[in-house]
Amino acid sequence: MKRGEILVIYLMISLLIIPIISANIFSDFWKDFRARITGEATTGTTSLNITVGNTAPTIPFVLAVSSQNPLESGYRSVLLNFSVNDTDGSGNINLSSARARFNRTGESNRDNSSCANIGSGGNGQMFTCNVSMYYFDELGVWTINVSARDNSEASTENSTTNFTYNLLTAMVLSPSALTWPTLNLSATNFSSNNDPILLNNTGNSANGTINTTAYNLRGETTTTQFIFANNFTVGNVTDGCGAGINASTMVNATSKQLNGTNFTKGNNSLNFVNQTSGQEQAFFCLRGVPQDATAQSYSSSFYGSWVVEVIV
Repeated sequence: MKRGEILVIYLMISLLIIPIISANIFSDFWKDFRARITGEATTGTTSLNITVGNTAPTIPFVLAVSSQNPLESGYRSVLLNFSVNDTDGSGNINLSSARARFNRTGESNRDNSSCANIGSGGNGQMFTCNVSMYYFDELGVWTINVSARDNSEASTENSTTNFTYNLLTAMVLSPSALTWPTLNLSATNFSSNNDPILLNNTGNSANGTINTTAYNLRGETTTTQFIFANNFTVGNVTDGCGAGINASTMVNATSKQLNGTNFTKGNNSLNFVNQTSGQEQAFFCLRGVPQDATAQSYSSSFYGSWVVEVIV
């Protein structure tokens, strides 16, 4: 190609490039100039601040508790298992915060504030508790409440399950034998010298009454002579012999209610006597001796011991 031809081609390419370059330079210049004159920005920056909050744990599972039988004069340890979940991870659950409570309206709560952690999986922790139910706790349905916290003190609780505490009718009495001092034919209104019989409600039956079944006392030497059951009365106050005492007159081989008794449930270890803490008293009185009775001992050994029982 000749030198002249090359020069022509070069000039033509230059004419095509220069307008494009000039246009871009002019455009950038105009934008900058306009921003300076009008104050209109064409670019900017912004800062960001995002806070991710803590999520409270949940208690999705409480293992069912079967019906429980009271343990006479003691307490029944009730086993309870439940799980705690946290979407922030199982490590966010406060392992020492798990609690269990049994409650029923009108009754004292039964608690365990030191449930044990027995394992983990995924976002959850599993806990086990033993809660003591006492012999005098009321029969019926008890609500189970379990709770826990996470490491940020966010808490959760679950009260959707319950269990039934069954009825236990039980009693312990003392002393188991009554005695009287030596009497004569003219003796009247003699109390036993070692009563009252103290009856402890060792179960959770409430509003029961005390019934006594008496039997004739037969002479141990002359077996044809008796002190009859209807010579005795039983009351729940003083000595059972005082004037105006609302005592019950015994009938041979017949169960008779001890008047005025209300055998409630309660913690009888408190030793509050007579209808105050699961206790009741029975006072026995010999109103008189049959006039044909002779000097000898009379006892229940032939017809059987007298029976004192709780009627619910």
